[in-house]
Amino acid sequence: MGILENLLAGALHLVVVAIDVVAFFFIVRLLVARWPIAWLKALDGAGTPLVDGLYETLGKRVGVASFHGASKALIAMLVLLALGAIRMALMVVVP
Repeated sequence: MGILENLLAGALHLVVVAIDVVAFFFIVRLLVARWPIAWLKALDGAGTPLVDGLYETLGKRVGVASFHGASKALIAMLVLLALGAIRMALMVVVP
């Protein structure tokens, strides 16, 4: 493989890692909503800017005035499903 192929493969691997990080923080947010344990709250605090920013972006795209409670959890699960599908597609493309 040449340098360009390696750079492209490396960039796609970084995208897969970024998707995993986003999925991790969404799962932590769902777990904190169910079981508010101190160390989970600390992890949720670390991922709050990312998750809240994605909620805000989704709210603008969907056109819903506000998300709260169960609707946030449902949207988070749908985002996780979409991220999983994207990750699987990238894993097929990038061995």
